[in-house]
Amino acid sequence: SITNYSGIGIVESTLFFTAIILEVPTGALADILGKRKTIIISFFLSALCNFGIAYSTNLNNLVISVVLGGIGMSLYSGAFDALVYDSLLQDKKESMFNKVLSRITSQQLIMVAVCSAIGGYLYVYDHHLPFMLCGIFALVASVLSFFFTEPKLDTEKFSLKNYTKQNTEGFKHLFNKDLTKIVFFLIIISSFYALSDEMLDSMLGYEFGLSSQMLGILFSVIALVGALFSYLSGKISKDKDLFYLILILTGLSALTYLLSPIAGVILGSILLISRTAIMSVHNNYQSTILNKYIESKYRATTLSSFNLIKTLPYAISAPFLGIYMQQITAKNFAFFIAIVLMVVVTVQSLVKKKVLAQQKFLG
Repeated sequence: SITNYSGIGIVESTLFFTAIILEVPTGALADILGKRKTIIISFFLSALCNFGIAYSTNLNNLVISVVLGGIGMSLYSGAFDALVYDSLLQDKKESMFNKVLSRITSQQLIMVAVCSAIGGYLYVYDHHLPFMLCGIFALVASVLSFFFTEPKLDTEKFSLKNYTKQNTEGFKHLFNKDLTKIVFFLIIISSFYALSDEMLDSMLGYEFGLSSQMLGILFSVIALVGALFSYLSGKISKDKDLFYLILILTGLSALTYLLSPIAGVILGSILLISRTAIMSVHNNYQSTILNKYIESKYRATTLSSFNLIKTLPYAISAPFLGIYMQQITAKNFAFFIAIVLMVVVTVQSLVKKKVLAQQKFLG
């Protein structure tokens, strides 16, 4: 072993903060340099990261590898959704975005489930193998990305001036008059989901009484269920209903948090699976809504800005939340989240109702 738990913590923090800090700058780069080129570079850096981890002999090499991985993650974030949406927009098929995205997400989650199961066995056989295979697949993805077609929409010539302007304008675009009515609600909900995904759900699993082996199996099942619901979300929704569906989904999600304090192994597993299904559908609907109100020339920058803002609260507060949850338990903290979500949904529903009433009166 080349490191201990402390070293693992340093590696994880380095990866996470690198990806967060570079979210907006890499989004702006994608809008100016091109989404296709950005995705090619992101997969290539991911390959270097995994190869580096596989052959690292000390902590310094590990940190350098995950920095490359963090840059790759931030380059991919925002750029891929923007490429898909703009490609459809160019062909006047943007109404199909939710359906296309749901299928892509479901396929990704299926691969997560399969690779999680296989990766565990490969690691026991040879701990280099999982990272080597990840690196090979990332390299193949980088090559295949050359065959993507860059949408010819609002392209800008690269310069330092344009790049600086892209960062600021793309960030401000997130709070334009069309998005302001819903963006704060989406940020709050997504921030809690980021916390659940990164920290809370694993803690809840242990408090529900699940062993490490059971958690491994459960997370594979969770990925498959998420894939199923992501696929179904593209079939049962209509663009005009998406925000109302998100409100309903958030209410259901609040229920999964609310029941956590009384949950054991069986109920707890059901709650975790249900919340993951809700989150996978929520993410698809959220991306569809955001893309609908974002101009093509700011798309990747604005989506990256949203990803930054929704993740930043967790990044800043994670150490303190960990200490707090240790004192009051993760189950009780989940109950607190449920209360906050119910209040937020109620307020947002009243605001939406008021806006609709005003539009009806003026119309």
